[in-house]
Amino acid sequence: MKILFYLFLLFLPCAASAQTLHGSIYGRAADKLQPLSGALVAAPASGFAVYSDSTGHFEMTVAPNDSVVYVSFMGFAGDTITVKGKSQLNVTLDQAVNLKEVTVKGRRDETFISTLNTHKTEVISTEGLQKNACCSLAESFESNPSVDATTSDAVTGSKQIQMLGLSGTYVQMQTDLLPGIRGLNVITGLSDLPGPFVESIHIRKGPGSVANGYDAITGQIDVEMVKPLKADKLFVNGYADSDSRMELNAYTRNDIGKWAALTMAHGSRLGQVTDMNGDAFQDKPTFERLAFVHRWQHLSEMGKNTELGVKWNYSDAETGNIDAHLEDRNLPSAYFVRDFNNRQEVFGKTCLALDHNHGNELGLQFTGVHHERNMSFGHSRYDAEELTGYANALFQLLSRNNKHTYRFGASSFFSRYTEILQHNVTNDSTDFANDLTYDLSRDDVIPGVFAEYTYDNLKKFSVIVGLRGDYTPTKAVIPTPRLHMRYKFLDNLVLRVSAGTGWRMPHPVAENLHFMMSTRTVVFNEAINPEQAVNFGMNLTHAFTLGGNDGDWSLDIYRTDFIEQTIVDVDRSPYELHFSNLHGKSYSNSAQVQVKQEVFDGLVLMAAAKWNDARTTYNGQLLRKPFSPEWRGLFNAAYVFLNERVKLDATAQYVGPQRVPDVSDKVHHGWSLQSKPYWKVLAQATYQRPMWEVYVGGENLTGFMQHDPVIGAGQPFGPSFDAAMIWGPVTGPMAYAGFRFKLLNK
Repeated sequence: MKILFYLFLLFLPCAASAQTLHGSIYGRAADKLQPLSGALVAAPASGFAVYSDSTGHFEMTVAPNDSVVYVSFMGFAGDTITVKGKSQLNVTLDQAVNLKEVTVKGRRDETFISTLNTHKTEVISTEGLQKNACCSLAESFESNPSVDATTSDAVTGSKQIQMLGLSGTYVQMQTDLLPGIRGLNVITGLSDLPGPFVESIHIRKGPGSVANGYDAITGQIDVEMVKPLKADKLFVNGYADSDSRMELNAYTRNDIGKWAALTMAHGSRLGQVTDMNGDAFQDKPTFERLAFVHRWQHLSEMGKNTELGVKWNYSDAETGNIDAHLEDRNLPSAYFVRDFNNRQEVFGKTCLALDHNHGNELGLQFTGVHHERNMSFGHSRYDAEELTGYANALFQLLSRNNKHTYRFGASSFFSRYTEILQHNVTNDSTDFANDLTYDLSRDDVIPGVFAEYTYDNLKKFSVIVGLRGDYTPTKAVIPTPRLHMRYKFLDNLVLRVSAGTGWRMPHPVAENLHFMMSTRTVVFNEAINPEQAVNFGMNLTHAFTLGGNDGDWSLDIYRTDFIEQTIVDVDRSPYELHFSNLHGKSYSNSAQVQVKQEVFDGLVLMAAAKWNDARTTYNGQLLRKPFSPEWRGLFNAAYVFLNERVKLDATAQYVGPQRVPDVSDKVHHGWSLQSKPYWKVLAQATYQRPMWEVYVGGENLTGFMQHDPVIGAGQPFGPSFDAAMIWGPVTGPMAYAGFRFKLLNK
């Protein structure tokens, strides 16, 4: 049956709402042409942007509403180019000022905020991702102030993200504008996606476009994978750290006729058991992880871009107390955890230009997923399987003056989830009669339609108004209206406002498995409803020049109000975990200010401060969300010298106090309801040449660790055991080293 399912998906029409644009950028100086390396090519409607390589060549994905691109380079006059109906551009920029001798330098911004996009879009480029080791997507946000990476429990060491003071489950995660991290891999998917496979990350706060779906509540993160037509002939990345983690990533490109094929492979392993805090529990799980991606891309002369691909992820992680590894796992004191994941995915998309002169296009997308997850923790088990199919069709009309864009279409999700939680409340592996078994299986069939209108006067003002309606498994139609506006007061001062709703189907257990690392009794108080929220906010971005050097600052203010929410209550009792719907208020206020300044050629400093006030009603009490710091700060310094051969980068993170649930009954000493503030420092040095580079670095260089992260570690099957009260690092300093090698296309 599964084979028939995948064959059906493979023969679906595969089309996408995006197309690929490529070409070369040249500069004309003294009547001579030279390729411009590092020239910026930006699409104002979608906010996508790339830089030309050392030969002046560029390749980028543009959305259907991208009618023009802006091309600029320091010392040359910029230009605006119409791209509708085109797949290739060769652009020549004229020198802005004629001087007898001109030295022009250009450097890619590692992270930048697009001033051209109606949505506030923060782009982390390839260079920005390589500032840190970035072994996986979960580790790619350490130097980014908008997205916070946190550790959820002391047993598995799994990482999650937060945005606007709320869990990353409220962020719509996409890969190449296709549904990416959702369902059973909404948490593990961050670690399953290798960082070297990622070309760039686009971060948008607030509700996104209705054409992309209904589940963007606090924001949208679109991960742009390396594309076949843009990939190097060969790329190899190796990594090793002081915790004995080893990793190898590689991909190779092959051109077959007009098709480009890209094969990507990843393997990583951690085999050493560590216990830095001496609590007899592993600090990190030992694991083996494999990933494979094979994708095809074709760009026709008529502007039709088609992509097909398959993905496979496999991971097997083991952890627990030392007895479970050094002794017999059947010992009464052996607390053993195993997490096994096997996920396959097929995807395809294409864009057909119906009218090359006016940008009328038809796009189709599809994905198909099969995911198996089997997890055992202590004497309890969680077994789950997901089978998902997704299809999206979009039609776009563009007015003759390129100011009005009309988009409408339909999408459909079909997901079959088989989820069984067998929870042992007696902690006796032989007492099956008292096990609590929860069958969380369900089928989600969610068809929807949408329409979106965009007005852009191509100068100062743009607005996007969208509405979609989706038929939910609860047999109700949920409308999703969204509004985005942008106004450019000056060429370097932009105001954006957004408002809209979003909703999602929750997976209470899959999204909160870290709370299962305890002897709490799981209690479902009622049937869980879909989550729904309203988000609105504004962003102000200003670019400036100080002392002849570029800089910018931005201010974000957002609020999220929940209409429906799944409440995960660990406050009602230290011995119980309650799931219920929202009965009362739940909201989050978030404000962030960020300043970046180039001090002198090669040195860029960035500082950011963020305030989050997230509160939810728990059992009749409006409380601050646990494990959500009210204050966060980040400082980053990046220095490039020796003709850009050497890069130094350092980041300091400040994490303020957090509310911690009251579990004082479980401990024999004082329990604080507020965590300590702390600093984390990470740094990396990179030496690079045209074809290779080496890097060394370290994380948590301050060595701060949460003391006694596992409550009741000596009696893992006793009533006091709890490994989920985590608010800080559970491991000490770590050093790493690695290399990157690439063979360029000729």
